[in-house]
Amino acid sequence: GADRTPAAWAQAVRDAHPGYAGPWPRVAIWHGDSDATVAPRNADELRDQWTAVHGIGQTPSRTSTLGPNNTRRSEYVSAGGQTAVEVD
Repeated sequence: GADRTPAAWAQAVRDAHPGYAGPWPRVAIWHGDSDATVAPRNADELRDQWTAVHGIGQTPSRTSTLGPNNTRRSEYVSAGGQTAVEVD
């Protein structure tokens, strides 16, 4: 996949719908550890894109683990206190 800056990814979203001011959707990004087709880097790029769209940083606001395999969950929280992006 392409490697772009968060700002460049966010601009691609804004360019797709000029004049739209939000609200932007909440986004959940899941990537399986056994997925040999989709590169794990794609999840990072999606995180970069949607955190930038929401105007929040790429450092998780909080992390936790889920389920018996201890899947790591990272949440990126908006200024309003809502989880805007989550990556599992």
